[in-house]
Amino acid sequence: MKYIFPILILILLVACEDSPSDPPVTEPATSGILVLNEGLFGQSNSGFTVQNLSNRETTSNPYYAKNGHELGDTGNSMVISGERVYVCVTNSNKVEVVSLANFESLGFINLGENGSPREIAVLNDSIIYVTSLYRNSVMKINTNQKTILKEITVGELPEGIILAEGKLFVANSNFGAGNTLSVIDLTTDSVVDEVFVGFNPRVLMQDNSFVYAVCSGIYDETGRGGLYKINPVSLLVSDSLIINGNPGETAYDGSGFVYIANNGGVHKVGLSDLSENEIGIPLIPGSEINQHYNVIYSLFFDEDDKILYAGNPENFVQNGTVVSFDEAGTRLDEFNCGLNPGTILKFSIN
Repeated sequence: MKYIFPILILILLVACEDSPSDPPVTEPATSGILVLNEGLFGQSNSGFTVQNLSNRETTSNPYYAKNGHELGDTGNSMVISGERVYVCVTNSNKVEVVSLANFESLGFINLGENGSPREIAVLNDSIIYVTSLYRNSVMKINTNQKTILKEITVGELPEGIILAEGKLFVANSNFGAGNTLSVIDLTTDSVVDEVFVGFNPRVLMQDNSFVYAVCSGIYDETGRGGLYKINPVSLLVSDSLIINGNPGETAYDGSGFVYIANNGGVHKVGLSDLSENEIGIPLIPGSEINQHYNVIYSLFFDEDDKILYAGNPENFVQNGTVVSFDEAGTRLDEFNCGLNPGTILKFSIN
């Protein structure tokens, strides 16, 4: 559920249809592009797509093929840690733990009623922190024991979460009305401060010693959002850049630039001095990715191959695609995926 209100409106305008049958699983890839397909709201049909980077073959829904059932209702986000994939299955109120080697389910953590996991920060091999959207909290979880160790109250409707300087930064979106980041001290697992940013902070990322918050703004005609640069030690906002058109999906390139998608397309922003950027004509127009609504559902930048991947949800009720571009915004290729490709990552198995 990347854009909860706008997407629900669009879905109501089109008729739902079933996704086509998935082809059989081929030999597992040792390195590839992993896509988490959100599925359709209320239909419990989230799943994965894998593109093998050695031969560019695509495998559909390896989780279902291995386990005999779907991942759950609304796979919102995922992180890879070692040879595990942690998945926030929002409307199933669980965090699923999956083997990256063969997509076998290693169990799940039940967050309870309204648990609604949104985003994950990994502390170590056994501890993760998860934002719980409708409980207005962050849950500390032992992934080996599949238990919730602590629930920490934060701001309204938290989404993004990131670790920096012994602290957790949590984006309190409040569906557009929020404008703070909660700061959690990891030594006490308690909120110790807050940082004021733009309205609707949703995405958090790091570059060198700074934390950045992408704020999507209110969903009106202007969609005035922005990018905010935060010192994680002093907790001061040191720089900011206004971006209209409800900026959201973000991909860091590893060398001081970030790709940010708004209603117009994908913009490339330099992080060293935000004031030097001009947000005008996008590097990649939204229509180059999604011809239906110009909606870009996910972004990921492969720092090794210098390729930008963008998730195309088509019309939200049919299977999507993932489109790739070089650093200059030139279209390279695309591959088919499942319903609503909401997260894209690269993986490698030793």
